[in-house]
Amino acid sequence: MKKYFVILIAISFFGFASGQTKNKTTSAQPAKSTPSAKDSDLEIYNLAVQFGDYDVAKHALYSLMIKHPDSKGWLDSLVVLYYNLNASPQCILAGNAYLEKDTMNSDIMEIVAQSNSSLKRNREAVALYEKLYQRSGKIYFAYQLAVQQYLLKRIGECNQMIDIIINDPQSLKETIGIGTDEGRQNVPLKAAALNLRGIILTEINMKDKSKEALEAALKVYPEFALAKKNLDALNADKDNTDKNPAKDQPVKEK
Repeated sequence: MKKYFVILIAISFFGFASGQTKNKTTSAQPAKSTPSAKDSDLEIYNLAVQFGDYDVAKHALYSLMIKHPDSKGWLDSLVVLYYNLNASPQCILAGNAYLEKDTMNSDIMEIVAQSNSSLKRNREAVALYEKLYQRSGKIYFAYQLAVQQYLLKRIGECNQMIDIIINDPQSLKETIGIGTDEGRQNVPLKAAALNLRGIILTEINMKDKSKEALEAALKVYPEFALAKKNLDALNADKDNTDKNPAKDQPVKEK
């Protein structure tokens, strides 16, 4: 069966309130120095961040980490820096090292989850998103978890998360960024979850139910480009099937 449906993993960005995605990335912030902490590496780091020279800032951070091995702050900054540089493998390594020291930092955990997802390390991403959802109860994390479960073909668990999302009144208010051919579109989480359900139902050949789910997604958010694309593909596939029905060949008796 041809795969007409498209699913784009919505990637959030670090440090957003209420777990909602917004159209900006995290910038490394200059450190506030004190007379005792001020040194040349700190000054280099602050200047490098100010001028957007993140490679220089990275080297300064390593020097600061060596000088202050008991401080988590510089390692925290390094994780964010690697994230901004799209250096996912290094971001994961630094992030895991940080989480060994501070297991409750949800911002770093989210960055590591996203980096794992970008490398298709879906099992690792699932484990992190499960923790984030259990701790916060935010349906944004429920949706990210559902996407990772879908990619691992853990369909039963994925459907449970979808039910949680669409039955939560907040899913009509909270939005998530979804990639489109034209760029990025913020859609309500309920619409995104219904679109995901439509994809699942198509893959198990329940096309009528899939159509209902996609139409429900568009009812929530009529401008949802991805759901429109998936519904058009479903209708086109159905039209082709109706015009060229499969013919069963009779079995000849010997």
